[in-house]
Amino acid sequence: MSVVFNNITVTETTQGRGLASRRSVKAATTTSGTLSTSFAAGQLIDGITLVLNDRILIKNQTNLVENGIYSVTSGTPIRTLDLDEGTDAALVYTVVERGQTNAFSWWLCIFNANGNIVNTNPLLFMPIIGGGAELSRVHYADTATTTSLATNPSIASITYNPTNGVPPTGNFTGTLAVSDTLTIDGITYTAANNNSRILIKNENVQINRILTVADVGGSLNNTYFLISSPTTNYYVWYNVSGGGVDPSPGGTGIAVALVTNDTATAVRDKTETAMTAAILNMLIERMTVPTNGINISANGTVTNPSDGGAPTGFTFQLITAGNASSNGLYFTTISGTSLTLSRSFDLSVGSLVNDGRYIVIARGNVNHDTTWQLVASNPITVGTASGSRLLFIQNSANVSVFPSNVVLGINTAPALNVGSMQNVIVGNNSGQALTIGRQNTIVGDNAYSIATNGQRNTTMGTYSMQNATNAALDCVAFGYQALNNVAATNNAAVGNNALQNLVGGSFNTALGNGAGLGFTSGSNNTILGYQAGTTASTGTGNTIIGSLANLTADNTVRNYCIILGQTAQLIESANDAQLVIGRRGSSTRLTNVRIGPDLLLLRQSTAGYSSGGTHGIWYTTVSTNGSFAAKCTTTVFRSGAAGQRQMRIQRWYCVAMNNAGTLTTGISTGSGGTVEAAALESGTLTVTAAFVDAGGGNAEFQLTPTSSLGDSIVIRYKVSQLSSNDENELFDGQAP
Repeated sequence: MSVVFNNITVTETTQGRGLASRRSVKAATTTSGTLSTSFAAGQLIDGITLVLNDRILIKNQTNLVENGIYSVTSGTPIRTLDLDEGTDAALVYTVVERGQTNAFSWWLCIFNANGNIVNTNPLLFMPIIGGGAELSRVHYADTATTTSLATNPSIASITYNPTNGVPPTGNFTGTLAVSDTLTIDGITYTAANNNSRILIKNENVQINRILTVADVGGSLNNTYFLISSPTTNYYVWYNVSGGGVDPSPGGTGIAVALVTNDTATAVRDKTETAMTAAILNMLIERMTVPTNGINISANGTVTNPSDGGAPTGFTFQLITAGNASSNGLYFTTISGTSLTLSRSFDLSVGSLVNDGRYIVIARGNVNHDTTWQLVASNPITVGTASGSRLLFIQNSANVSVFPSNVVLGINTAPALNVGSMQNVIVGNNSGQALTIGRQNTIVGDNAYSIATNGQRNTTMGTYSMQNATNAALDCVAFGYQALNNVAATNNAAVGNNALQNLVGGSFNTALGNGAGLGFTSGSNNTILGYQAGTTASTGTGNTIIGSLANLTADNTVRNYCIILGQTAQLIESANDAQLVIGRRGSSTRLTNVRIGPDLLLLRQSTAGYSSGGTHGIWYTTVSTNGSFAAKCTTTVFRSGAAGQRQMRIQRWYCVAMNNAGTLTTGISTGSGGTVEAAALESGTLTVTAAFVDAGGGNAEFQLTPTSSLGDSIVIRYKVSQLSSNDENELFDGQAP
């Protein structure tokens, strides 16, 4: 067992100087007493009546040597065997089960340099949780309410008595429907259970609901609705596709940017995001069902939201109303049909508390093993009608009974059930519907919100796999909205919006922001690059690499194609298994390509060549006793004004052999002659070629272009190696 208190790890051990646990005690003292009489059976400690053999912690004795853990007798208590006389009590801790002050508190015997030997040295106990401790801001309760006390059928009548009221301040008084029987969340309490701690959290928190509508052709532009927090009046207005103007009806404006024809769910999402960022003292949550619903919780009485002068057409509903001033931690006192619920001492009347207190619930049909967080934008004073509006929201699901799950976050995996195991779920509202999922790792707000029984998925990022179904298994998603709608297995997406729209299809891999955004189905696709594969597609077995590389609109079902290069696109739609290399478009045409070091070389010159000069264009090194063969296609273009342009395309066959260091080369033209094609607007253009020994085992391809119109010559060439062994590397330019 390990417990963490603000970076202090408490490990269960009974040896060394690590913290050492001892079995819990029923009650603990609050004041000093006479050891021989004050702790006998029948006496009271912290409101608890002692009975024979009760374990108690005596920690407040004037003579600190008397402190320790005891067992109750009819007279003087005796020390327990696990902390008996002569035992070293240094760093021993125990948990107190009951009591008006000390219930659920943890106490540690602090280290004394002079010794901590029981019945020899003074023993000083300090609280580490509860009992006034601030090391952990964690409190404990036996159970928690699920409805307001007024609607609890076991309570006939109930009244809250605020500060300065009568009877005593900050408590509930009432009458039970059945004598000696109070039932809260399935747990029954009687007089024998007096001083049980209960979290009361459902008293009059005001909750409003808004149901959004879709934008139809800009119908929401410039519309607005009104909403108030406990401190500020707001208006929320809509700016559709940048065409809106702030209506400025008064109050603080919250602008929501929409896109024309946004769905009701998209309007809901964007509204919730904008309101959450602007309104700090209200809790604003997206509803899972309906998907256009927003719940707004206020820890104080506020004006209900409503449409403004330019109405949105949204639906506004009041779910509950009130100010939450009576919520908090209470302990029970039952006598016949009389019921009193008094505030606990760790959240007592007048306490100044901050946001971030946590209440851990032990039992209950609904609330068992849950954690609830106190939400407050400013420090609040418990027990004052205007200042103690305590709003508790669920921070973790009831997973302690399913010990292989780890859950952290507000409203995280609230439905997780006993069939679940080995899940790690972190993030507000993540895993909302998951009940029997297994071996999932879910990290990110609103991640994986729809599926109920997914398995072996890893998703990290806000809204990642948010709408994935139960059919999504063995998927990996990293990034905002990655794999957001997947309903298939074995898909991997890394990057914001990667494979966001994929529903069917398996074994797809996408890497890069927006990668694979256009794929709705299809399997075995590999997509790499920013917004690669964003056009609609259902193809299978495609490889798309390069920013903005895509199948075009008429190629949505092409299969087994390879598309490489920034903005490269598959245009021809007649065949599968196509290879496309290079950027598309006249202004971004491919200028340099090499496939392997030795199979294909394609180049366009970067500087003009002179007319009549012999130029080294490319070369290769032929190893000793090696050989080389290739086909070279050249295009010589003489640029200039219209009427003075010339072009000639030719192909050449080049061979070379290295015999013990002596290089033999040869060159010949194709069967169709030296000139394959020519276009001359005026003048003459001739081109000759040579394949020569350039020394050092290098064979150099040389070209001599001669134009009657002068220089400004551009050369483009492609070399395809035809060697039997393909060992030779091709190099651009003149041999060294």
